[in-house]
Amino acid sequence: MKLLNSTIAATALLLIIGCNKHEVVPAPTPKVDLYAHFKGNINTGEVEYTQNVDDYDCHSTKAKTILPAGGQSYAIYYSTIRSEQVTPYMKLGLGNLYYDATSSENPPLTQFNSFFNMNLIPPYTLNAVDGFMVEYRDGLGRIWNSVDTTNSLKTVTFSQIKQESDETGDYSKFKCNFECTVYRMVIPGDLASTDSLKITNGVFEGYYRR
Repeated sequence: MKLLNSTIAATALLLIIGCNKHEVVPAPTPKVDLYAHFKGNINTGEVEYTQNVDDYDCHSTKAKTILPAGGQSYAIYYSTIRSEQVTPYMKLGLGNLYYDATSSENPPLTQFNSFFNMNLIPPYTLNAVDGFMVEYRDGLGRIWNSVDTTNSLKTVTFSQIKQESDETGDYSKFKCNFECTVYRMVIPGDLASTDSLKITNGVFEGYYRR
């Protein structure tokens, strides 16, 4: 009888275990593969910044001007390859993306996508207002900027535009080839007193975040 009872108990236990629901493993969360790299010649020396080398990474920021109802608010986007360990960085700015800020805090995704695809060869402008800008910080911490007030050679072409999204945000990934002269003011406020550097064969791979 004891053997029969043990057999019945074991069978019942197996039935209970067999009735347990299978564990559902959730699908992996999509994650955008973000990559950053810059390589180019600054004056006569080659410069290269690579993601995860010397703590370099890409940092995307934006400056927004919000206007009341009836006005066109706008955003200027910046992508900077920089490090917390070493001083030099390379920064690209592109603007302006106009949108209705009364409807959403940030430009709609469709506008965000269209903006970068429509600005593959933007003009150089001061502070990237309705155009493109380059900012470089050298090893001494000095800031050099491209400006629109000079006749020096300035070229820029964006390519490989690809929009991707994940739980951290929406991104416009890109490759940018550019050459330009960047300037710094030797005497603050005196535009006639400047020093300059030439950036040639510049290739910047990074992204802008919506």
